[in-house]
Amino acid sequence: MLKDAQALKDAIGGDEAGESSAVAKIVEVISSPAVGEVVGRMFHRPAATAPAQPPQVHPVAPSRPMVVKDRTGQAFVQVVTPQGVQLTPVRKKPKVITTDAGQQVEVPPMDPADVRTLIGYLEAAFNGGQDPQILAQSARAMVPEPIIAWIKENTTADVNGVDLFMRKVANLPGSSPLATLAGKKWLRKVGKALTGDTDTTDE
Repeated sequence: MLKDAQALKDAIGGDEAGESSAVAKIVEVISSPAVGEVVGRMFHRPAATAPAQPPQVHPVAPSRPMVVKDRTGQAFVQVVTPQGVQLTPVRKKPKVITTDAGQQVEVPPMDPADVRTLIGYLEAAFNGGQDPQILAQSARAMVPEPIIAWIKENTTADVNGVDLFMRKVANLPGSSPLATLAGKKWLRKVGKALTGDTDTTDE
C-alpha cells in the first residue's frame, strides 16, 4: 500500500508548493494503516460463514439380548436398539404332566403359594364337615378361573379332573385328610359344584 501511495503522490504532484503539500497530506492519510483497514472493510465483504453442521449422531448397534429382573423378580429380555432399550417379559415354559393314561397335559398358570393356601382352606372345610355345594360358592373366589376350566377340561369318563389336579399339580401329600377315600369323594363333589356340574353324586 505504501508503494501505491507513493506512486499516487508522484503522479499527482504539482508545480505549486501548496498543491504539492496538500497532495502529500492526502497521501499520508491514505497510507495510514488504520485508514487502510477501514477502506478494506468497506470494499471487501467478509467471507461467508459456513452453515453450522448438525451434531453427528452415531447409530447405536443393537446389543445381544440379556435377561434382567425387576424388583419383584419378574424376568425380562433386554435389547438395546437404535430406538432405545426394549424390555420383553420372559415367557416361562409351561409345565407339563403325564396323566395315568399317558397323555401330556399342560399345567394351568398359578402361584404355588396360592395353591398351598387353597389346600389348607379345603382341609379345614372338610374337617369341619362343610357341605360341598355351599363351600363351592365361597371357594369360587379363591380358585382362579384357569384352574376351574382346567379341571373341567380334564374330566373324562376315565379321569376325574379334581383327582388329577390334586395328585399331579397340587402334589397333595398322602398325610392330608383330603387324600383319604372320604376326602377324595368330598373333593369331587366340590369340583363338580365349581365347574357347574349339577350331578354331585360320587363316581
